[in-house]
Amino acid sequence: MSPPYVKVARDVACGLQYLHEEKKLLHGDLKSGNILIQGDFKAAKLCDFGVSLKLDEKGALREPDAQCYIGTECWSAPEALVGGVVTHKADMFSFGLILWNIIVISCDFLGSRPSLPDTPLTEDYLPVLEIFYACTEAEPAKRPSAGQIVHILDSMTDDKENTKGVGGNSKFLEMLHEDL
Repeated sequence: MSPPYVKVARDVACGLQYLHEEKKLLHGDLKSGNILIQGDFKAAKLCDFGVSLKLDEKGALREPDAQCYIGTECWSAPEALVGGVVTHKADMFSFGLILWNIIVISCDFLGSRPSLPDTPLTEDYLPVLEIFYACTEAEPAKRPSAGQIVHILDSMTDDKENTKGVGGNSKFLEMLHEDL
């Protein structure tokens, strides 16, 4: 059985995959406060779609000049903060910050990759840390898609021998950078 933080990460990634690929929407304000947890981590659901923006077939804002990215500043991707090109990868940066928030239980960051605490983490956290680092890449093109994250998290839970100590396993690093 996966730890609760992996379940939450997978549920959020599934929600983002649905938004980005099926509905062609950028959440635009992804943060821990916009994730609802049912019961004892039975399910995690995205909420607050009030600032969602339409995406084109390539995952970029459909009308970048007509609509502006609003999001909560400290959870926003660097490109959103400086007026750069905003794509679905902005949500993935915020997803990375959510992972950091789950691990560290803090929200002390602003539009950049926060450092990890000095507290040692067990090997169980290594795959999630790899995903955190990939999602918080400064260059949006280097960030994985929500679908890639779902695939990785599913592989972690499906393959019992890889549920612990996968930080050194190049399989997960390769999966993170496929098709980027």
